[in-house]
Amino acid sequence: MKNIKSMLLIPLLLITAINLSVSNQNKQPQVNSGWLAKIVALKGRVQIMKPNSIRPIKAKVGDLLYKGYLIRTKRRSRAVLLLADGSKVTLEARSRMKLLGIKTKGDNLNVQRGSVAFKISKMKFRGKFDVRTPTSVIGVKGTTFALDVAPTATSVFLAEGRVEVRDLINNKTFDIFPNTMAFVSRGKPPVTLKVSLPKQTLGKMIQNPAALARTTSVITKQVLQTAKLPQLPKRISIKATDNLEEVGVSVDDKVINLKLDINQILRDTLDCNCCTK
Repeated sequence: MKNIKSMLLIPLLLITAINLSVSNQNKQPQVNSGWLAKIVALKGRVQIMKPNSIRPIKAKVGDLLYKGYLIRTKRRSRAVLLLADGSKVTLEARSRMKLLGIKTKGDNLNVQRGSVAFKISKMKFRGKFDVRTPTSVIGVKGTTFALDVAPTATSVFLAEGRVEVRDLINNKTFDIFPNTMAFVSRGKPPVTLKVSLPKQTLGKMIQNPAALARTTSVITKQVLQTAKLPQLPKRISIKATDNLEEVGVSVDDKVINLKLDINQILRDTLDCNCCTK
């Protein structure tokens, strides 16, 4: 009789133990649920600001970023993020970006300042991946591009794919194509700028987003400083020389040489293994 009771108790104890185990698992926090981005590499000083927080915290590789988080890079710093959908974002020095969500409609990321490169994976859902800046919204789908963002102006350099640029100031929307830049600034009409970088160079920048971001920033500053125009013309042609050290800018049939050493940019942005991961 005792043997029969023991045999009956064993299954009951097993069931109870399983139920307790499942209950405990359900109570444990889901660490990876709801995260929008993960820091996969960084260099220098990178900080994270949580929502409603007044003090930044030091970022480290492996940190998970959630909706409302802001990430910023300091001088001579860089961060590479892997988004939840498989896309990658590279923030160059002195950049700020806020995560708004991974969704089919509305803004996903808000770049507040700095130079940031994006390699957006082909979306598994219908709709666009939108990146907002102070002056524009860039809608993308399976695209590699970079932004140089200031409070009053945004420049977009498209390396591959296609993006739609929405000028928030003038309420205009237009598309740009590979090897093309667009300028959107307050008080001025949007400007497109054709960049004739060699295929090999463009391919290297697609593989090295940090170089793409740096090139976008350098071209933006050089064009604005060298052209010395109250506003850019409607179209500008840029051609790289064979040695990739200088870029010629044609403004109203007048060629201006810019000091753009692309080889040096590629070397500078390979100073850590975070650039090409």
